[in-house]
Amino acid sequence: MIVAALGMAGTVAGLEFADVTADDELEVGSQAEVEVVIEEPFDGEPDEYTIGASTEFVDGSVTITADGPANTDSASGENPELTVTAEDGYDEITITASGEVPQIGEGGPGEFSYEDPENEQFTALSVTQNNGPVDSVAVDRFTTESQTARERIDEAVEAAGEDDDDIRAAIELYDSGSFEQAITQAENVIDDAESSEQRSQLLLIGGGVLIVAALIGGGYYVYSQRQQDTHKLQ
Repeated sequence: MIVAALGMAGTVAGLEFADVTADDELEVGSQAEVEVVIEEPFDGEPDEYTIGASTEFVDGSVTITADGPANTDSASGENPELTVTAEDGYDEITITASGEVPQIGEGGPGEFSYEDPENEQFTALSVTQNNGPVDSVAVDRFTTESQTARERIDEAVEAAGEDDDDIRAAIELYDSGSFEQAITQAENVIDDAESSEQRSQLLLIGGGVLIVAALIGGGYYVYSQRQQDTHKLQ
């Protein structure tokens, strides 16, 4: 997995994630795992508190593990909670969440949005301290079809600009989940842009040929005139 800080929510409690292990993006329906580490969990914190965690993974499982030189304690489940105390000497808390990446919309969190990719994220892990939010890890999602549609629209935007009416139509199709139609629409824009570029190149080439022909014709005319003048002098 790739270590990355992804979509952290605003921190209310003093606890912070010292390390985050998660993929940058995950395919819908795949199995995945996310892990965060909290170091020095009692630095500036109460001597006792309850840490909780949850996930939007389908059939998700979350494990909270508190480690120290002499003690280890853990709690697991869908929404586990673990009460930790400073006297137990814990110096690190590790929280992992795993499960199936949920659908985008259609009963799952989020919605397809070409222009606002954050709407396609899901909360792989959310952590609380005494029921107050600490931080969360949000991860991008995609399907094979949505990924292909996004790539084609990206190419179309590069070719014709985002304000093009046909591109706006492709984006609307993407947002509605009509990816095959969005791909077709975007590819039509790309084809039209390429055809237009080819026509422009042909016009430039044709214009260049005319200029060269004119120069040759003009040169020949000057040469002919000089030849005629020479004959007259003779």
